[in-house]
Amino acid sequence: MKPRKQVKPKAGSDFERFVKSLGVHNPPDTGTRPLNKREFRRIENSPELLKTHYNAFASNYARSLYSRFLRVEEHELKIISSKVEFRPDERIVSVGSGPAIKDAFIAKQLVKDGRITCIDFAHNMGREAKKTAEKAGVANLSVVTGDASKLPLASGSQDKVMALQTNIPNTVSWVPFLKEARRVLKKTPNSRLVLTFISDNKAETRRALDVLKASGFIAVDAIKYAQAGSQEAVLLVAKPRLAAYY
Repeated sequence: MKPRKQVKPKAGSDFERFVKSLGVHNPPDTGTRPLNKREFRRIENSPELLKTHYNAFASNYARSLYSRFLRVEEHELKIISSKVEFRPDERIVSVGSGPAIKDAFIAKQLVKDGRITCIDFAHNMGREAKKTAEKAGVANLSVVTGDASKLPLASGSQDKVMALQTNIPNTVSWVPFLKEARRVLKKTPNSRLVLTFISDNKAETRRALDVLKASGFIAVDAIKYAQAGSQEAVLLVAKPRLAAYY
């Protein structure tokens, strides 16, 4: 499946107002900076090193991201909402959720009668996610410290599994995560796996799609929604293949 290009939306949205109400649109004062591409590549397959970095960076993560890339994050959410049907009573798990800004917005606006469980391997990120939920007045969002390769959820319990801007496809957790995502997803026509990540090139995106297929998923959409140089931000939406055909 070839990724489809999307145009950028006009500025201004409920999501922008939501982000600004949380105060994370202002640049951080000081503290640990985000990893650049070369630094991330050096430690991407070392969970302990990644965990150490994200624990140190947690308090500045949201402001570092949204002060620079609010429009891109807004565009990502708009594309996801146009391609994925969210029902008010759904149960969703968000893996690698960080400070859970988009998760809190989805919980408050799109799944008001459901629940989102946010899982991150960095406990300080979980602390920031709890702060986000409290500031936003979101009661149907829970936070758990856990691993993408061993989700603390019952089999067949989730309507959606999301992993937004986690770069899981570039790490050793990719295949174990897909196995766990398939396990916890309900096997219904509306069940979806929703992924966004940064791909270095089209070949990397194709490899991610091939692994999805080999792990028991059917790709529904593959969309490039932003680009910087050779890197592209990609949305992948997939549904679990029924057991009878897997």
